[in-house]
Amino acid sequence: MPLHEPTIVLGDFNTDWLKKSPLRKNVETLMSLNGLRQLVNEPTRVKTTTKSVIDLVFSNSQNFINQLQELKTDISDNFAVRFNLKYKTKQPFGYYKTQRDLSNSYDR
Repeated sequence: MPLHEPTIVLGDFNTDWLKKSPLRKNVETLMSLNGLRQLVNEPTRVKTTTKSVIDLVFSNSQNFINQLQELKTDISDNFAVRFNLKYKTKQPFGYYKTQRDLSNSYDR
């Protein structure tokens, strides 16, 4: 059942996307059935002797996400995954307050 709205599923899936495994196969099947494709191609966890892609970003639109990159941080052995969204909203984000001036509407 493919999703019709632009959709992103992301997180630390703790399954290495570089290796075939039953868990990877299950995740891949679930995402594929919903029209989602995995976009992270570079390692997101690098140790002295190993590299793995465990932080994943899935989307149902190639045009929805751009400039995806892995960023090394000093606070974790996992890299941060950064990307930009190209999405036009039907209504702008933000908080709007409408206020009426009723001071002239009453006879004094």
